[in-house]
Amino acid sequence: MIPEHELVAFTRPASLTEEQRCDRATRMVREAMSEDPGVAQRRRRVFAQGSYPNNTNARQNSDVDICVILEDVHWCNFEDSPGESLESCDYTPTTAVFADDRHLVHLALIRKFGADHITPGKKAFDVHSVVGSRVDADVVPAWRFRAFHGRDTRGQPLSVDGVTFWSTDGRQIINFPEHHLENGASKNTRTNGYFKSAARILKHVRYDMLDDKLPVADGVSSFLLESLLYNLSDGVFMGYASWQDRMQNLLYHMHDALNTGVAEREWVEVSGCKWVFRPTYSLAANWTPEQARAFVLAAYARIVG
Repeated sequence: MIPEHELVAFTRPASLTEEQRCDRATRMVREAMSEDPGVAQRRRRVFAQGSYPNNTNARQNSDVDICVILEDVHWCNFEDSPGESLESCDYTPTTAVFADDRHLVHLALIRKFGADHITPGKKAFDVHSVVGSRVDADVVPAWRFRAFHGRDTRGQPLSVDGVTFWSTDGRQIINFPEHHLENGASKNTRTNGYFKSAARILKHVRYDMLDDKLPVADGVSSFLLESLLYNLSDGVFMGYASWQDRMQNLLYHMHDALNTGVAEREWVEVSGCKWVFRPTYSLAANWTPEQARAFVLAAYARIVG
């Protein structure tokens, strides 16, 4: 059982110093792109994503996730808009290759920070000890993803924007970080701040499980934990005298939805643009209800006892 005072400590957001580190790292990666002759001529957006900007970071000195979107290439999806095509939506097909743009971003990072400070990963480039910032950064190159879903009353195409990229082993990833940020902030406001505080608690618990080498925490990402909480009704977060009581009830409702099949059928990521446990845009789900349920039971046992 985790004492109430420890749960309260887990709810606290990142310090101002942590936010400043994140801002500095983001600014320096943005400068790297602006200063590089290959990237500077491209239309782009550079921004922090993940736990830092969403204010759900649970450990100090963790890496900042920074996305570099090359906005002049769009990967379009028409599966929810039958009959539409690139041409009908005024797009011109391109011969661009993502691996080439990933390499372009890699070169820009090397020119700014030096090759010794860059470690390529399957998805991101790990920038070690960014000069002027004690926060390391994981830099993800991406293209703009746009999913079409019909037309409005004026006949204009309707779409939702995200990002897409390919890991070095050929796996496509589609995310919606801007929608995630907006929806998470809205959920947090509606729940008087309890949504993000509860997310920090579950992330601390997950870190502790990983430190204890518990297999049940393997593959359970911070992203998944936020999504599980996001799908609970706002009222479930409210009206408790202690965090012990609140977490007990949140985990109970979470387990109930996972156990009855509601979560598998209906639950979405925080962005609201992808299913948590079902394929979306022809991509398989990253997690299973069984995996999430096992973690929820283990978290309940650790928090409540």
